[in-house]
Amino acid sequence: KPLKKRLPGSELFPLLWKELVAQNRKVMVIAPSQQVGELLQKELPGLAYYVPPFFNEEDEQAVAEVVAEACKVMDELQPEYVFLGIRFPKQNYIALGMIAHQQQKGAATPMPLFLLLGASYEFYLDLKKRAPLFWQKLGLEWLYRFTQEPGRLFKRYFIDDMKFFPIVWRERRLK
Repeated sequence: KPLKKRLPGSELFPLLWKELVAQNRKVMVIAPSQQVGELLQKELPGLAYYVPPFFNEEDEQAVAEVVAEACKVMDELQPEYVFLGIRFPKQNYIALGMIAHQQQKGAATPMPLFLLLGASYEFYLDLKKRAPLFWQKLGLEWLYRFTQEPGRLFKRYFIDDMKFFPIVWRERRLK
């Protein structure tokens, strides 16, 4: 069955963010830079953010240290929402560690909603340029991004994500 519609994180974030700001919700952001954290905090003053240091996602000790620091911020704020906006797969490892930490605390502690939206915050803040509408409508935004940063994205798209291509092919054929 084909997907009915796609909603990229870069379109979801502004919609959700405006509601969270209007309602002054408790939000935490794992930000790619101090600048992103500060700009988002200007819009939502109660926001807590953490900018992890550079780390190798294959170094379990380094990942554990970043998760521990992120969990300190989470424990202090007790957010309803945790947005992660660093690159894949780092944001995934951090989110999984934070979820495990929250689960260890038991059912008495509510689990925040985790949203792993990559560069969505940088697009929202106009710090990075999103693919032109032509590429977006074709569902090839990833290809446009690859042309902008081939050195960084080659391994991710053409080695790590090879399982994704059959899914895309199936979707294209069903349309």
